[in-house]
Amino acid sequence: MKKLYLVTTSFDEERQGSKTDCRIDDTPNSHYTMGIPYLESYLEKYNSNCLVSTAYLNGVEYNESMKRIKKDLSSFSPDVVGISMVAHSRFSSFRLIDYLEKNYPTVKILVGGVHVGGAYSAILKRYNKVIACIGEGEIVLSKLMNAFEDDTPLSDIPGVAYFEDGEVKKNALPELISDLDRLPFPKHESFLVPGRTQANMLTSRGCPLKCSFCMLDILSRRNVRYRSAKNVVDEIEHLLAINPNLKEVWFHDDAFMINKKVTEELCDEIIRRGVHKKGLYFVCSARFSSVEDNLVGKMVEAGFTHILLGLESGADEVMRKMNKKITKKMVMDSVKVLSNHKIKITLFLIVGLEGETARSVKETAKFVQELQGVHYFLMDDFAVANVYPGTELYEVAKREKMHVEGYGPIDDDFWAEDNEVPKFTVENSLDVMNEWKQEMMDTISFTQVTAGRPSAFLKQRKLFPGLIEFAWNWQFAVVTHPMIQILQQNGQLISTIVEDYFAGNDNIKSLMAKNMEERYVQQIIGSMAPKEREEFLQEYTEQHALAVTG
Repeated sequence: MKKLYLVTTSFDEERQGSKTDCRIDDTPNSHYTMGIPYLESYLEKYNSNCLVSTAYLNGVEYNESMKRIKKDLSSFSPDVVGISMVAHSRFSSFRLIDYLEKNYPTVKILVGGVHVGGAYSAILKRYNKVIACIGEGEIVLSKLMNAFEDDTPLSDIPGVAYFEDGEVKKNALPELISDLDRLPFPKHESFLVPGRTQANMLTSRGCPLKCSFCMLDILSRRNVRYRSAKNVVDEIEHLLAINPNLKEVWFHDDAFMINKKVTEELCDEIIRRGVHKKGLYFVCSARFSSVEDNLVGKMVEAGFTHILLGLESGADEVMRKMNKKITKKMVMDSVKVLSNHKIKITLFLIVGLEGETARSVKETAKFVQELQGVHYFLMDDFAVANVYPGTELYEVAKREKMHVEGYGPIDDDFWAEDNEVPKFTVENSLDVMNEWKQEMMDTISFTQVTAGRPSAFLKQRKLFPGLIEFAWNWQFAVVTHPMIQILQQNGQLISTIVEDYFAGNDNIKSLMAKNMEERYVQQIIGSMAPKEREEFLQEYTEQHALAVTG
């Protein structure tokens, strides 16, 4: 029997003693990858000659993660180590490979994951003894483990790449798994630890699009496949049986809602089996083109409380070049539909995609604020465009010989080196993109108001009525606590609100917004020098007068 150790390594990108982009989150409700849980359960069902041990360490600090790995290697003594790799974990993955080759020279090393699909050639040129698994991993890994048992040559296994006779060789890709219901449920047990109230699931695989910045096409080949509603709800009930304290399930599909019939069937099955009455809520990702009123209504009935949507940009030219196939009208129409329902939304943005200019940044900020005015949502943070292997953005970067500090013009070998994931600097410098990001944050991110930035307050004060409604609906304490304090200190305001409520007047949000404004004005000017305070108050007064006359 062969022993297989599957591991995801740390996102802590510590290089030469200095931390760069650190994404550490080892809390009980941190999100977990679905890849390894699916691989483990598949091998348990179909490979009786294989014993599997796993470790999910993306969210663990690098030194601590290596301690855990070394302990596991010593106690488990695997014959094979499989490393699930993404671009932001490749530093720690490479260090693990170095450690294995030095200390466990007979152990076979496998690498897989979306990064490997786009960079396998460079990785194998650096690590000649490593085997790369490309695409969906269940069948490929199962056949590999059997091959290690009976000495089947690698050339006979679809979906693998390897180094042989001085060159990288890649076999034909296997067929995608069409019947997802035949897959056993992923091994959630490793993650549903005491204190966890959130679980992750997939109801489908694949996405029909190829956005310029996205690597998913490498795995799914623009082929979307769905699980049956019964199979999905069976897994939800399985999760509740493992952990009755669950409160939330996140569906991490890349194309959830894209098929209206499939989504409706899932909601109907959740309702029919009473899962929505067990105190469990659902979160999903979606495309703007999929948002329809009756579908959203059905989802809310089934317990969906939060939808995440990829906008990336609100500028026409950038939207066209990113190939997401959405328009501003489509986005606005979708947000108007969502505003009819009690459902929270999150929008994703990326600054610095191809075609980005100072003008397009202002266009995006203006458009997002218009969306917030229709159905308020928080914008905590967003990304500056990264370049990933296998994407159209990467092809542009290579064609234009984009310079990466400390490396030179980017090329395919870059992805096997200890370099940070680069930003897309073909058209704009990182400093400029960071300035644009701050400009957008001031316009749409409430965190900048609470941070006391005067420009952010002046740009966002008109959104306060919507913010207040959002805060009450979703218990956003940053706003609700000050609101309660205002009410406790102002008995006359409470009387006015009560009178307006019973009189049917719809200006309660405006009253609270006015009082919130006054509170933030006092906080902001409290730390200002006299001249700065005078200029701020003058601009605030002029802005207020314009709003009244307008």
